[in-house]
Amino acid sequence: MITKEELADNYKRFSDSEIIKLHKEQNSLTNIALEVLSNEIELRKLNLTSISKNSIVKNEKLKLTNTTSNKRYYISNKKMKNTSYIYFFSCSLMIIGNLISFSLTLLIFSIITFFLGIYFYNMNEEFIQFEIREKDVLYYRKRNYYGKFKFRDFYTLYLNKTFEIIKLAEIKKVEKNESFIGGNNLYLINNNDEKIDILLNTNKTQLNEIYLDLKKALKQK
Repeated sequence: MITKEELADNYKRFSDSEIIKLHKEQNSLTNIALEVLSNEIELRKLNLTSISKNSIVKNEKLKLTNTTSNKRYYISNKKMKNTSYIYFFSCSLMIIGNLISFSLTLLIFSIITFFLGIYFYNMNEEFIQFEIREKDVLYYRKRNYYGKFKFRDFYTLYLNKTFEIIKLAEIKKVEKNESFIGGNNLYLINNNDEKIDILLNTNKTQLNEIYLDLKKALKQK
């Protein structure tokens, strides 16, 4: 196993472009690698989104923090119910498939899907999907695609529930796009002109509220 010192020596030999590439792939790094990478970025004075061992936050922890100065946006109970209905419907299709042609794999998936449906049905509306704090923003990131909320996003938003963090000082501007075909999309542009697609399961009204509140927070930073 490589030591922290060996890792630091390796990163010192990397070019700036290699360090930037590592920074973009920080979710795949260990806590030690993140710490070493953060130190190397500081030494080189690269203007990148800050990273540290605390650069991700679990959604559950937020309920324990003081919310007086925070602006939080929740997924509504109706959204949760709609999500559960999708799972119940998928479960029904799998059961029908099992009746036509028995498959152990299909049976296992139908059982898992059924319990996921129950889980989402019972989730309350105190579920945070985006938060503007005094100096930073907590968000979920879309992964390599554009457009509407997709089935694969359920894991990231509802089950994984791990926020990423970006400081307000590192956000250059915020953009939005509302489309019947493409869905409701929000983007952050950082100081390096990199575009961050925000993962939201929301309607136009809430998207516009988040957009305006974030623009206001950026003016006050």
